Amino acid sequence: MAVAGNQSFYKWLSSFMRGNASFRQSLWKWWYNFLSRKYSNLTEWTCMNYGYLPEGFVGSAAHEEVSKNLYQQVVNGVNISDKDVLEVGCGRGGGLHHLHERFSPKASVGLDLSHRSISFCNKRFPDKGLRYIQGSADDLPLDSDTMDTLINVESSHTYPDFDAFVKEACRVLKPGGHFCYADFRQAEKVDSIKKSIESAGFQIEVYNDISPNVLLALKADEPNRDELIKAHVPWWMRTTVKQFAGVPGSKFFTDLSSGETVYMHIISRKI
Repeated sequence: MAVAGNQSFYKWLSSFMRGNASFRQSLWKWWYNFLSRKYSNLTEWTCMNYGYLPEGFVGSAAHEEVSKNLYQQVVNGVNISDKDVLEVGCGRGGGLHHLHERFSPKASVGLDLSHRSISFCNKRFPDKGLRYIQGSADDLPLDSDTMDTLINVESSHTYPDFDAFVKEACRVLKPGGHFCYADFRQAEKVDSIKKSIESAGFQIEVYNDISPNVLLALKADEPNRDELIKAHVPWWMRTTVKQFAGVPGSKFFTDLSSGETVYMHIISRKI
């Protein structure tokens, strides 16, 4: 699926957003509220990430398969069964719901800045032991030392203050609790992400560059994303939405392929 449009504009916009934290957060909040409002009845769209597939995978993937795979990879090696789990930046809720069904945590809480996304989540997933709340990543509305695992999937690149977020993540986790993280950054920013996590009070136990796995997922999921966009997005919005979806030909896909962008997976433990 070729992505039409002026690539230089999206490169400029990406650069501008990286340098303007408050603008970045405001724009993302507006965008996610807009999507939640416009697609409040699109109940089959529940995940909002680029996905993950193991190396060597060939072929296409089922609807939302790659996105749910990413959630399983993020917590791989961490026992969340019968635990208290928090996801910060839960989006449309499908990833946390998948983990809740598969691993049976004692309680799962999803948090997102977008009140419209939270409304969608609570209507779409009224499961026992699973709830969604509105809140900010740098001021979590939870007591200290209360969660066993905190999950953050492809959300932190929108935050105005990553350091404040990881400090809050450390605060709400119990001693020995796990911070399971996946997101992308420019390659030269990866070390600063690791340093921020360690400075907040975590010990990094796992670090993986999963860029090749994300690229495989985007290729395999291309027919599903193409179908959704053609069915539900007006023609005049399709270029922007394709860029957002990270399809082959988009700026994100190109930057990840070249190594300019790195998609990282980190599991760390509160010391």
